[in-house]
Amino acid sequence: MSPRHQRITDRAAERYDQALRYGQDTRLPPGAPRPLPTSRWPPENVAPLERYRAWLLGGGSSPRIVASLYLPMAGHALGLNLKPHPTLDLDRDLGRALDHVQAKGVSAEWQRMCRNALDRFRRFLRQERGLAEVRLRPPSHERYVQGLPGWLAQELERYQHLLQTRWRPARLDRQTTWFWHRHARFWR
Repeated sequence: MSPRHQRITDRAAERYDQALRYGQDTRLPPGAPRPLPTSRWPPENVAPLERYRAWLLGGGSSPRIVASLYLPMAGHALGLNLKPHPTLDLDRDLGRALDHVQAKGVSAEWQRMCRNALDRFRRFLRQERGLAEVRLRPPSHERYVQGLPGWLAQELERYQHLLQTRWRPARLDRQTTWFWHRHARFWR
């Protein structure tokens, strides 16, 4: 591993360790499990934290939110489950991080944000494992292309795929629906 890459990897780990130090664990009840710093993790769990950080920033997430919310929640998941990341149970083990946040007695809004952060970390781990992303209802453009010539529907679909590379993953469904609504209406 090059020194430059090692420095970047250390930065994500250092950010998590810093968040852990300033995380107000004073509100935790006695005996509640506490996440451990990255120095106590299995060595193979530090690199995915940096890849997760790069994945988030590449997807358009704010660096400040990545540092203050997404990295700490991913770190809690890894720091409360001291086993290699490929063996983590994406529901039960990641749920321990949310239990930790709830035990601190934080607001319902912060708990909701932490739950969303864990969902994003779960999605990242699923992609790392090569698993398909589960969607409850994939956006469909079938009803919008009814009555349009086939060539136009095909060109609109190509244009949508070109545009969606710049859309935030959290808003992909909404942006797709809005794209088809707007363009189908225009061409009709």
